[in-house]
Amino acid sequence: MQKWKRQKANRMQKQPATNSKRDEPKQGSNSDKIVGALQTIAEQENATADHQEAESRFQHRIEIRAIKLERRKFCLDFAGVIGLWIAAAVGIAAILFASRDADTSNTTNREAFTAVQRAFIVVSGLKEEEIKDASGKITAIRFTPTIRNSGNTPARDIQWVALNPFNTGFDPNLRQLGSINSPPDPDTFIQVPSQFYAVGKGYLGPHDTLPLGPEFPINDRTFQRSLSGVGKFYFGSIRYVDVFSNKQRITKYCYSINNFTDSGGFEAKGPTVVAPSVRPFPNLCPHWNCADDQCDADQKRYAEEQAAIKVRAPSR
Repeated sequence: MQKWKRQKANRMQKQPATNSKRDEPKQGSNSDKIVGALQTIAEQENATADHQEAESRFQHRIEIRAIKLERRKFCLDFAGVIGLWIAAAVGIAAILFASRDADTSNTTNREAFTAVQRAFIVVSGLKEEEIKDASGKITAIRFTPTIRNSGNTPARDIQWVALNPFNTGFDPNLRQLGSINSPPDPDTFIQVPSQFYAVGKGYLGPHDTLPLGPEFPINDRTFQRSLSGVGKFYFGSIRYVDVFSNKQRITKYCYSINNFTDSGGFEAKGPTVVAPSVRPFPNLCPHWNCADDQCDADQKRYAEEQAAIKVRAPSR
């Protein structure tokens, strides 16, 4: 009995060790499983991290591409807007240039039409008449300046002054005109009228003519006076307005009677000259045969010539 108890006790003492030895492989297996599970978890986490990183990189590339596409779209839209503005600017410029060209063309056409149609007064020359006595003998020669409206529309508000060598002879301010080759500006006589000549006024239709008179005939008596230093010029000025504007226009004329022939005229008898036949012959003066703007340049040249004459004249 005691022997059996001792054996049982011995067996009880040996059993924990046996169980411990039997449990050691199980504990090692569990550790391996835990380590494997942890490794698996770590690998899965690494894989997840790699996947997330890859997904993040992919998402970043997509965002970059989206940004590039947005920029490209913005650039295209901006370029389109700029193109529209440029096209609009070109269109507006074309319209402005076309409008300007049209305005220029209209202005040119209007000026050309006005130039052709407007009134334009010219002096068609000196009308020459022979004055005879009852026997048919020439006793005098008369010259009458004649103006003509060469335009196709009327000339209105006409004013003129017509001066000749012999009615100016009565004006003490003009007695020495015979000593120069051109008289003063005839337009000054319109601006400052005198008792020795009148300022005429009238109206002249298209292509109409008008004699400026009355004129003094050149005969023996007036011829002798002309030799004494009285002015020898038929000259004058005509102002008028055409129907296209209120601008006052001007035409001037000047003829010199300094030349005389010795045939086909009147008999001259006097203290200085005795001639059986004297006939005056008119020539254009160096100045005052002009119209509108030409007269401004002519006036300037005349003033320069007169200033040069004064410089050359000897001082007294």
